[in-house]
Amino acid sequence: MKKIKIFFQASFATAKKDIISILRYKTWFISVLVWPILMPYTFVFLAKGLAGPTNEGIDNFARLSGTTDYSSFIILGNLIWMFLNMIMWDGGLKLNSSRRIGILDTLWTAPSPRLAYVFGSAISSIVINFSPIVISTAFFSMVKIISFKANIFDLLIYTLSILPFIIGFLFIFSSLTLRSKEANLVVHAVRVILSILCGLQLPIGVLPLFLQKISLSIPITLYMNCIRDSIIKGQGISYHINSLIYILTIGFITFIASIVVFKLTEKKVKNKGLISGY
Repeated sequence: MKKIKIFFQASFATAKKDIISILRYKTWFISVLVWPILMPYTFVFLAKGLAGPTNEGIDNFARLSGTTDYSSFIILGNLIWMFLNMIMWDGGLKLNSSRRIGILDTLWTAPSPRLAYVFGSAISSIVINFSPIVISTAFFSMVKIISFKANIFDLLIYTLSILPFIIGFLFIFSSLTLRSKEANLVVHAVRVILSILCGLQLPIGVLPLFLQKISLSIPITLYMNCIRDSIIKGQGISYHINSLIYILTIGFITFIASIVVFKLTEKKVKNKGLISGY
């Protein structure tokens, strides 16, 4: 019980430190309020151009995506893509950032759970980067660009269900940081792969059939489908109960596996002397 208390104390201390570090600079509102509103618009304008002068491309889009509301489809996908992109940089590579500024050795050899530092960074990253999604969705709904038909409670359930997978994903990235001093290339590769396979910026219907099967096995794809169907079509949880169960199952498996991977990496770091404290 005492170890659990220490773990969460260290986690919340790390999360608090990260949040304060971001909010202390006056430019934080650009990433929270301005960028999430302007960035999705670029793709909406692109879609308007590709639709043709008489919107003849809408029928083809509807056949591939299941909806004619391309603005809502594209904006929601891009907001989730921005969220995943930022948490990979902020949360997944937090240890890499600590290495660059020269405090990783001190943190790693401190008498506190090492996983707590990564967990706290993941929590702060999720909180900081998910807030713009909520604000932007509310803004686009108020100006009638997004047709918001969802039940807020349903959206909350979907979001909570994907958290174990996302946190586990960040733990694995943190393990990669400890093994490799140059993990940035992996982030660039993964975010492009996720944007394509998970249907964040385009309907998965445009992918080859074998890639569509892979796409539908990724929890983020199913989460994105749940969010879009809930907001655009007003579908409730009953329409996606199987997807919800799958997301939770794969999420907890990923979470547990990521802890095992992190512990093995932690052991390797100690045996190989990858941290100067060893």
